[in-house]
Amino acid sequence: MLVNLILKGFSLRGWDEFNLVIPYVRFVPHEVDVPLVVVDTSGLIDGRIARVLETDFRSAALVIPRFGLKQLQSVADSPDPIRQARERRGLEGLAELRDRRSVS
Repeated sequence: MLVNLILKGFSLRGWDEFNLVIPYVRFVPHEVDVPLVVVDTSGLIDGRIARVLETDFRSAALVIPRFGLKQLQSVADSPDPIRQARERRGLEGLAELRDRRSVS
C-alpha cells in the first residue's frame, strides 16, 4: 500500500520537468559549462572512478553528493570489519581523487 502511494506521488510533466508530489519538490534544469558526472559510493569503493580517470576523462566535472560522503564516513566507523574495510576503501578512493584533480 505504501509503495503504491509513493509511486503515485511521482509524475512526469514534459521531457525536462520531473515533479515529486509528496512532499512537493520541483527539479529545475540549470545551465552548466561542462557536463556533470555524479559519483556514487559504490564507484568510490570498488575503484571504478580511479580507472576512469586513468583514461584521461576530463570532459566532465565530478560531483560527489554530501549524503554519499556522510554514508562513507558513518559506515567506516562501523563495528562490522567487512563493511568498515569497504567504506575505508571508498574514503581512500576519495583521497586519491583529491590528489589527481581539483575537487571542491
